[in-house]
Amino acid sequence: MEIMKDNFKFSARNGVKVRQKPNLGVNTRPPINLFMPHGVGIDSNTNNIFITDSEHNVIKKFTNNGVLIKSWGGPGTSNGKFSHPNDVAVDSTGNVFVTDGYNHRIQKFHLSNVCPAGTIQVTIGICFVKSWGMEGTGDGQFGYPHGIVIDSTDNVFVVDRWNMRVQKFDNDGNYITKWGSWGTGQGEFQNPDVIALNPKTDQVYVHDSDNYRIQKFDNDGNYIMSWGAQGAGDGQFGNVYGIAVDPKTGHVYVSDTSTARIQKFTKNGGFVTSWGGYGTTDGKFNTQTDLDVDSTGNIFVADTNNHRIQTFDKHGNFISKFQ
Repeated sequence: MEIMKDNFKFSARNGVKVRQKPNLGVNTRPPINLFMPHGVGIDSNTNNIFITDSEHNVIKKFTNNGVLIKSWGGPGTSNGKFSHPNDVAVDSTGNVFVTDGYNHRIQKFHLSNVCPAGTIQVTIGICFVKSWGMEGTGDGQFGYPHGIVIDSTDNVFVVDRWNMRVQKFDNDGNYITKWGSWGTGQGEFQNPDVIALNPKTDQVYVHDSDNYRIQKFDNDGNYIMSWGAQGAGDGQFGNVYGIAVDPKTGHVYVSDTSTARIQKFTKNGGFVTSWGGYGTTDGKFNTQTDLDVDSTGNIFVADTNNHRIQTFDKHGNFISKFQ
Protein backbone atom coordinates (compact mmCIF):
# COMPACT_ATOMS: atom_id res chain seq x y z
CA MET A 1 0.00 0.00 0.00
CA GLU A 2 1.23 3.51 -0.79
CA ILE A 3 0.02 6.79 0.64
CA MET A 4 1.08 10.40 0.17
CA LYS A 5 2.18 12.69 3.00
CA ASP A 6 3.53 16.19 2.46
CA ASN A 7 4.57 15.34 -1.12
CA PHE A 8 6.43 12.21 0.02
CA LYS A 9 5.51 8.63 -0.81
CA PHE A 10 5.24 6.01 1.88
CA SER A 11 5.18 2.27 1.21
CA ALA A 12 4.30 -0.64 3.43
CA ARG A 13 7.28 -2.97 3.49
CA ASN A 14 7.02 -5.93 5.84
CA GLY A 15 4.54 -3.95 7.90
CA VAL A 16 6.89 -0.96 8.28
CA LYS A 17 6.27 2.49 6.86
CA VAL A 18 9.15 3.47 4.60
CA ARG A 19 9.60 6.97 3.26
CA GLN A 20 10.85 6.87 -0.30
CA LYS A 21 12.24 9.66 -2.44
CA PRO A 22 10.20 12.85 -2.67
CA ASN A 23 7.52 13.31 -5.28
CA LEU A 24 9.28 15.92 -7.34
CA GLY A 25 6.45 16.58 -9.76
CA VAL A 26 6.87 17.77 -13.33
CA ASN A 27 10.41 18.81 -14.13
CA THR A 28 11.55 21.63 -16.36
CA ARG A 29 14.20 21.04 -19.01
CA PRO A 30 17.37 20.06 -17.15
CA PRO A 31 20.57 22.11 -17.35
CA ILE A 32 23.71 20.60 -18.80
CA ASN A 33 25.54 19.57 -15.63
CA LEU A 34 22.88 18.95 -12.98
CA PHE A 35 19.59 17.13 -13.10
CA MET A 36 17.82 16.68 -9.76
CA PRO A 37 20.90 16.65 -7.47
CA HIS A 38 20.30 14.72 -4.26
CA GLY A 39 23.27 13.78 -2.06
CA VAL A 40 26.14 16.20 -1.35
CA GLY A 41 29.61 15.36 -0.07
CA ILE A 42 32.65 17.63 0.18
CA ASP A 43 36.32 16.65 0.14
CA SER A 44 37.73 18.46 3.18
CA ASN A 45 41.22 18.60 1.63
CA THR A 46 40.28 20.22 -1.69
CA ASN A 47 36.73 21.50 -1.08
CA ASN A 48 35.70 19.72 -4.28
CA ILE A 49 32.03 18.75 -4.25
CA PHE A 50 30.50 15.37 -5.07
CA ILE A 51 26.84 15.18 -6.04
CA THR A 52 24.56 12.17 -6.50
CA ASP A 53 22.01 12.31 -9.29
CA SER A 54 19.72 9.58 -8.00
CA GLU A 55 17.37 9.76 -10.95
CA HIS A 56 20.12 9.05 -13.51
CA ASN A 57 22.26 6.93 -11.17
CA VAL A 58 25.43 8.97 -11.60
CA ILE A 59 27.98 10.70 -9.36
CA LYS A 60 29.39 14.08 -10.39
CA LYS A 61 32.46 15.87 -9.10
CA PHE A 62 32.69 19.68 -9.22
CA THR A 63 35.16 22.30 -8.13
CA ASN A 64 34.08 24.49 -5.23
CA ASN A 65 32.83 27.13 -7.67
CA GLY A 66 30.81 24.69 -9.76
CA VAL A 67 33.04 23.59 -12.63
CA LEU A 68 32.29 20.00 -13.61
CA ILE A 69 35.38 17.80 -13.29
CA LYS A 70 34.20 14.24 -13.63
CA SER A 71 31.11 12.03 -13.68
CA TRP A 72 30.60 8.28 -13.55
CA GLY A 73 27.98 5.62 -13.03
CA GLY A 74 24.74 4.74 -14.78
CA PRO A 75 22.02 2.24 -13.87
CA GLY A 76 22.99 -1.33 -13.08
CA THR A 77 24.37 -3.79 -10.57
CA SER A 78 27.97 -4.18 -11.76
CA ASN A 79 30.95 -2.38 -10.26
CA GLY A 80 30.62 1.37 -10.70
CA LYS A 81 26.92 1.21 -11.57
CA PHE A 82 24.13 2.30 -9.24
CA SER A 83 20.49 1.85 -8.40
CA HIS A 84 19.41 5.08 -6.72
CA PRO A 85 22.64 6.33 -5.11
CA ASN A 86 21.50 8.28 -2.07
CA ASP A 87 24.55 9.88 -0.54
CA VAL A 88 28.28 10.33 -0.95
CA ALA A 89 31.18 10.92 1.45
CA VAL A 90 34.94 11.43 1.09
CA ASP A 91 37.64 10.16 3.46
CA SER A 92 40.89 11.87 4.48
CA THR A 93 42.82 10.45 1.51
CA GLY A 94 40.18 11.34 -1.09
CA ASN A 95 38.49 7.97 -1.46
CA VAL A 96 34.80 8.33 -2.32
CA PHE A 97 32.05 6.21 -0.72
CA VAL A 98 28.53 5.94 -2.16
CA THR A 99 25.39 4.44 -0.63
CA ASP A 100 23.94 2.43 -3.51
CA GLY A 101 20.35 2.30 -2.26
CA TYR A 102 18.43 -0.38 -4.12
CA ASN A 103 21.58 -2.45 -4.66
CA HIS A 104 21.85 -2.50 -0.84
CA ARG A 105 25.58 -1.92 -0.80
CA ILE A 106 28.37 0.61 -0.31
CA GLN A 107 30.77 1.27 -3.17
CA LYS A 108 34.26 2.69 -2.63
CA PHE A 109 36.22 4.51 -5.34
CA HIS A 110 39.76 5.86 -5.69
CA LEU A 111 40.29 8.89 -7.92
CA SER A 112 43.42 8.54 -10.03
CA ASN A 113 44.33 8.54 -13.71
CA VAL A 114 46.37 5.43 -13.01
CA CYS A 115 44.39 2.82 -11.11
CA PRO A 116 46.36 0.99 -8.40
CA ALA A 117 46.75 -2.76 -8.53
CA GLY A 118 43.63 -4.55 -7.36
CA THR A 119 41.27 -1.79 -8.46
CA ILE A 120 39.17 -1.55 -11.63
CA GLN A 121 38.96 1.48 -13.89
CA VAL A 122 35.29 2.33 -14.45
CA THR A 123 36.11 5.46 -16.44
CA ILE A 124 39.19 7.63 -16.87
CA GLY A 125 40.23 8.91 -13.45
CA ILE A 126 37.78 6.72 -11.47
CA CYS A 127 38.93 3.42 -9.97
CA PHE A 128 36.53 0.99 -8.32
CA VAL A 129 38.11 -0.28 -5.11
CA LYS A 130 35.48 -2.52 -3.54
CA SER A 131 31.89 -2.83 -2.41
CA TRP A 132 30.23 -4.44 0.55
CA GLY A 133 26.74 -5.33 1.61
CA MET A 134 23.66 -7.14 0.38
CA GLU A 135 19.98 -6.97 1.26
CA GLY A 136 19.33 -8.42 4.70
CA THR A 137 19.24 -7.78 8.42
CA GLY A 138 22.57 -9.27 9.49
CA ASP A 139 25.72 -7.39 10.41
CA GLY A 140 27.10 -5.75 7.28
CA GLN A 141 23.85 -6.25 5.39
CA PHE A 142 21.51 -3.43 4.47
CA GLY A 143 17.92 -2.51 3.88
CA TYR A 144 18.26 0.49 1.57
CA PRO A 145 21.39 2.27 2.86
CA HIS A 146 20.82 6.01 2.85
CA GLY A 147 23.07 8.55 4.62
CA ILE A 148 26.81 8.06 4.95
CA VAL A 149 29.54 9.91 6.84
CA ILE A 150 33.22 9.34 7.71
CA ASP A 151 34.98 10.15 10.98
CA SER A 152 38.46 11.50 11.71
CA THR A 153 40.01 8.01 11.60
CA ASP A 154 38.21 7.15 8.34
CA ASN A 155 35.63 4.85 9.84
CA VAL A 156 32.41 4.76 7.82
CA PHE A 157 28.91 5.22 9.29
CA VAL A 158 25.86 4.20 7.27
CA VAL A 159 22.18 4.77 7.98
CA ASP A 160 20.57 1.37 7.36
CA ARG A 161 17.11 2.77 6.76
CA TRP A 162 14.77 -0.20 6.52
CA ASN A 163 16.55 -1.92 9.42
CA MET A 164 16.14 1.18 11.66
CA ARG A 165 19.81 1.36 12.62
CA VAL A 166 23.23 2.85 12.03
CA GLN A 167 26.13 0.56 11.15
CA LYS A 168 29.80 1.43 11.63
CA PHE A 169 32.61 -0.03 9.49
CA ASP A 170 36.32 0.47 9.10
CA ASN A 171 37.64 2.02 5.88
CA ASP A 172 37.75 -1.37 4.15
CA GLY A 173 34.15 -2.20 4.98
CA ASN A 174 34.79 -4.50 7.92
CA TYR A 175 31.89 -4.41 10.36
CA ILE A 176 32.58 -2.76 13.74
CA THR A 177 29.29 -2.14 15.50
CA LYS A 178 25.68 -1.03 15.13
CA TRP A 179 22.97 0.72 17.11
CA GLY A 180 19.26 1.39 16.85
CA SER A 181 15.94 -0.43 16.60
CA TRP A 182 12.34 0.48 15.88
CA GLY A 183 10.80 2.76 18.51
CA THR A 184 10.44 6.19 20.04
CA GLY A 185 12.88 5.92 22.94
CA GLN A 186 16.44 7.16 23.26
CA GLY A 187 18.59 5.58 20.57
CA GLU A 188 15.56 4.12 18.78
CA PHE A 189 14.44 5.17 15.32
CA GLN A 190 11.45 5.39 13.06
CA ASN A 191 12.82 5.56 9.54
CA PRO A 192 16.23 7.20 10.04
CA ASP A 193 17.64 8.65 6.87
CA VAL A 194 20.47 11.22 6.94
CA ILE A 195 23.54 11.50 9.12
CA ALA A 196 26.30 13.99 9.94
CA LEU A 197 29.45 14.03 12.05
CA ASN A 198 31.42 16.65 13.96
CA PRO A 199 35.05 16.05 12.87
CA LYS A 200 36.44 17.61 16.05
CA THR A 201 34.52 15.38 18.44
CA ASP A 202 33.56 12.49 16.12
CA GLN A 203 30.04 12.74 17.56
CA VAL A 204 27.30 11.58 15.21
CA TYR A 205 23.96 13.24 14.42
CA VAL A 206 21.13 11.15 12.94
CA HIS A 207 17.82 12.44 11.64
CA ASP A 208 15.04 10.24 13.05
CA SER A 209 12.43 10.89 10.38
CA ASP A 210 9.07 9.81 11.79
CA ASN A 211 10.01 10.83 15.33
CA TYR A 212 10.73 14.33 13.93
CA ARG A 213 13.98 14.76 15.82
CA ILE A 214 17.74 14.82 15.59
CA GLN A 215 19.53 12.33 17.83
CA LYS A 216 23.14 12.84 18.87
CA PHE A 217 25.49 9.94 19.71
CA ASP A 218 29.13 9.41 20.55
CA ASN A 219 31.38 7.60 18.10
CA ASP A 220 30.38 4.19 19.46
CA GLY A 221 26.65 4.82 19.23
CA ASN A 222 25.97 5.77 22.84
CA TYR A 223 23.04 8.17 23.09
CA ILE A 224 23.84 11.75 24.18
CA MET A 225 20.76 13.88 23.49
CA SER A 226 18.04 14.77 20.99
CA TRP A 227 15.94 17.74 19.91
CA GLY A 228 12.99 18.47 17.65
CA ALA A 229 9.25 17.92 17.26
CA GLN A 230 6.82 17.81 14.37
CA GLY A 231 5.88 21.22 13.02
CA ALA A 232 6.96 24.29 11.09
CA GLY A 233 8.24 26.41 13.99
CA ASP A 234 11.81 27.11 15.04
CA GLY A 235 13.47 23.83 16.02
CA GLN A 236 10.61 21.77 14.60
CA PHE A 237 10.82 19.46 11.60
CA GLY A 238 8.70 18.12 8.77
CA ASN A 239 10.42 16.17 6.00
CA VAL A 240 14.17 16.49 6.53
CA TYR A 241 16.45 15.33 3.72
CA GLY A 242 19.82 16.67 4.78
CA ILE A 243 21.96 17.38 7.84
CA ALA A 244 25.53 18.70 8.04
CA VAL A 245 28.00 20.02 10.60
CA ASP A 246 30.33 23.01 10.24
CA PRO A 247 33.80 21.46 10.74
CA LYS A 248 35.12 24.58 12.52
CA THR A 249 32.25 25.75 14.73
CA GLY A 250 30.23 22.57 15.19
CA HIS A 251 26.99 24.27 14.14
CA VAL A 252 24.41 21.86 12.75
CA TYR A 253 22.46 22.64 9.57
CA VAL A 254 19.21 20.84 8.76
CA SER A 255 17.45 20.86 5.37
CA ASP A 256 13.66 20.63 5.85
CA THR A 257 12.01 20.04 2.49
CA SER A 258 8.44 20.40 3.71
CA THR A 259 9.04 24.01 4.82
CA ALA A 260 11.63 24.81 2.11
CA ARG A 261 14.13 26.09 4.65
CA ILE A 262 17.51 25.49 6.21
CA GLN A 263 17.68 25.64 10.00
CA LYS A 264 20.91 26.32 11.88
CA PHE A 265 21.51 25.01 15.41
CA THR A 266 24.27 24.95 17.98
CA LYS A 267 26.00 21.61 18.45
CA ASN A 268 23.52 20.82 21.24
CA GLY A 269 20.38 21.75 19.34
CA GLY A 270 19.90 25.40 20.25
CA PHE A 271 18.09 27.20 17.43
CA VAL A 272 20.17 29.96 15.80
CA THR A 273 18.46 31.02 12.58
CA SER A 274 16.74 29.80 9.42
CA TRP A 275 16.42 30.86 5.80
CA GLY A 276 14.80 29.86 2.54
CA GLY A 277 11.21 29.64 1.36
CA TYR A 278 9.65 28.13 -1.72
CA GLY A 279 10.62 29.56 -5.11
CA THR A 280 13.09 29.68 -7.96
CA THR A 281 15.00 32.88 -7.22
CA ASP A 282 18.35 33.01 -5.41
CA GLY A 283 18.03 31.79 -1.83
CA LYS A 284 14.70 30.04 -2.45
CA PHE A 285 14.19 26.30 -2.81
CA ASN A 286 12.09 23.81 -4.71
CA THR A 287 12.34 20.47 -2.92
CA GLN A 288 15.87 20.93 -1.60
CA THR A 289 17.43 17.74 -0.23
CA ASP A 290 20.97 17.23 1.07
CA LEU A 291 23.63 19.76 2.08
CA ASP A 292 27.23 19.90 3.27
CA VAL A 293 29.68 22.47 4.69
CA ASP A 294 33.15 23.14 3.32
CA SER A 295 36.30 23.98 5.29
CA THR A 296 35.56 27.72 5.14
CA GLY A 297 32.08 27.34 6.61
CA ASN A 298 30.11 27.83 3.40
CA ILE A 299 26.99 25.69 3.00
CA PHE A 300 26.18 23.90 -0.27
CA VAL A 301 22.54 22.89 -0.71
CA ALA A 302 21.11 20.54 -3.35
CA ASP A 303 18.11 22.52 -4.61
CA THR A 304 16.77 19.42 -6.27
CA ASN A 305 13.80 20.46 -8.36
CA ASN A 306 15.47 23.72 -9.35
CA HIS A 307 18.31 21.56 -10.71
CA ARG A 308 21.07 23.48 -8.99
CA ILE A 309 23.44 23.76 -6.05
CA GLN A 310 23.15 26.95 -4.00
CA THR A 311 25.94 28.24 -1.77
CA PHE A 312 25.39 30.29 1.41
CA ASP A 313 27.61 31.76 4.08
CA LYS A 314 27.25 30.73 7.72
CA HIS A 315 24.56 33.37 8.27
CA GLY A 316 22.41 32.10 5.42
CA ASN A 317 23.34 34.84 2.97
CA PHE A 318 23.26 33.72 -0.65
CA ILE A 319 26.69 33.58 -2.29
CA SER A 320 26.37 31.77 -5.59
CA LYS A 321 24.81 28.87 -7.48
CA PHE A 322 25.72 26.44 -10.21
CA GLN A 323 23.77 24.17 -12.51
